[in-house]
Amino acid sequence: MIIRLILKHARPASRIVVPRNPLLICGLFLVFALGISGFGVLQAGTPSDTESPQGSVQYFPETGYQVQYAFLQFFNAYGGEDVFGYPITNEYQDPISGVVMQYFDNARFEWWPDSEASQRVKLGLLGDELELRSVADPRQDGEVCWPSDVTGYFICDDFLTFYQAHGGKLVFGPPIGDAYTVNNIRAQNFQRMQMILVPDSGVVAISSLGRYSCEDRYETLRCEELSEVKCPPQNQALVMPLNLKVNVEHTKRRQGDSQILRANVEDAAGNQLCGQVVTFKLNFDAVGSNGIRPEEQRFEAVTNTNGVAEITITQRDGPNGADVTVLAEVDYDGILYPSTTQYAFWQH
Repeated sequence: MIIRLILKHARPASRIVVPRNPLLICGLFLVFALGISGFGVLQAGTPSDTESPQGSVQYFPETGYQVQYAFLQFFNAYGGEDVFGYPITNEYQDPISGVVMQYFDNARFEWWPDSEASQRVKLGLLGDELELRSVADPRQDGEVCWPSDVTGYFICDDFLTFYQAHGGKLVFGPPIGDAYTVNNIRAQNFQRMQMILVPDSGVVAISSLGRYSCEDRYETLRCEELSEVKCPPQNQALVMPLNLKVNVEHTKRRQGDSQILRANVEDAAGNQLCGQVVTFKLNFDAVGSNGIRPEEQRFEAVTNTNGVAEITITQRDGPNGADVTVLAEVDYDGILYPSTTQYAFWQH
């Protein structure tokens, strides 16, 4: 069976934001495809080759990550935020494939330095990886349609206009199914991305397949944890003391759930501090059924360009109903800055 995945509430242009949990609608089965195309770049090193021209790095304060060199060339050439969304990691080496990659809201960029110049930047095959490929026969369903010479499926009307205006097969890959409607939402799946026709607007938006793939790719960690934080130069003096604030995404978590811890670090003037190591310490206020208090848990994360350090943990076993105290600490020039919060643990 193929899973037809539609990410709810997709919005057009560069502000496409989709909730993390997509609506999975029953469907069909995936055949993993190998066809890939790319974009020409001049240098052969890495996407962050330091010999590239000055000004070829762009920071995105919306997410705290940067896009640079060959990846930035591709990003700007084929629609930027309108097509790919914001970067949600920096570039990093994937521990599964060994490929240098970078995730965006809507796509995954990959670096293949041994390919010819026109093939070094490629987009990940997210449509196939997320099992969006249809097994139904192609069917023309529109006024102006173009049949794919690869899969035979048709791209029609508004989807065709957007496809042709933003790089076509180079960016989206071929369609891996005809357009379809679920819950009054018109969508079409491509080898690398998914388009949605925003209801009652006639505007085409891109679903956040990149964000969903990033969250789904690794079993024991988040892809953001593999992405090295790269901070811009500090152009102004800090105003001391530092301010640190820690928070959790939810107030209650049960055994086996994921818990997101965040800390914001800024100086007294509100300037956000990038590259600061934040230590998170978790302590239960009660003993478990075995009469033993769980040991303290410790985690570390580094603040991004927004001054935010974030880590996701799997909530382990603990006393039912216990309060969990989260202590976050930053050591700056030998001075320890703490912040605490609490949440309740439950097992039911």
